[in-house]
Amino acid sequence: MSVQDPDEVEKFAKRFALATAGLISVPIDLPGTTFNRAAKAGRLIRQELLSLITKKKNELLEKGKTVASDLVMSMLMDGMTEIEIDNKIVGFFIASHDTRSIAITFIVSYLTDYPDEYNTVLEEQMDVLRSKGHVELLIWEYFQRMKYTWCVACEAMRLAPPANGAFREAITDFTYAGYTIPKGWKVLSIFPFEK
Repeated sequence: MSVQDPDEVEKFAKRFALATAGLISVPIDLPGTTFNRAAKAGRLIRQELLSLITKKKNELLEKGKTVASDLVMSMLMDGMTEIEIDNKIVGFFIASHDTRSIAITFIVSYLTDYPDEYNTVLEEQMDVLRSKGHVELLIWEYFQRMKYTWCVACEAMRLAPPANGAFREAITDFTYAGYTIPKGWKVLSIFPFEK
């Protein structure tokens, strides 16, 4: 999204922390409750995102850019509306919240259980390090050369999905284990993991 100002990032991070705390709170919208603070933070986040998206759209129209410089610009060029982009970005934030750290934790955990795989990943990483030089940042080409590392990461995420559940909406009434679930209800699907 090309937000560089550390103060803006910090302000957004604090609001996002408040909003995510409300995801698992009791939905009572009274002043001072976690849910109330989360709802307020969520509204502020959406306002800021819409402001940023509108600014990017105006920039796109004024400068007539043909190459996207970030995700928002790319979505605008694809013809998405501001509200659609806002919803996508909020979805990205929620989906990525804590999942990276969970995935990395399980990858490291599995690598400690399998020293041969650890050594293969380490050798692949060292090959990339030796070929890129000491000051050059990682570029896409280097990631493409990390084939074994990617396989290990995918296998770890298959065995221990970083997002272990998701809400689904019932599209028809159905019965499960003797309970009737009405159409429109939200159902939590839990994904198993192995260790």
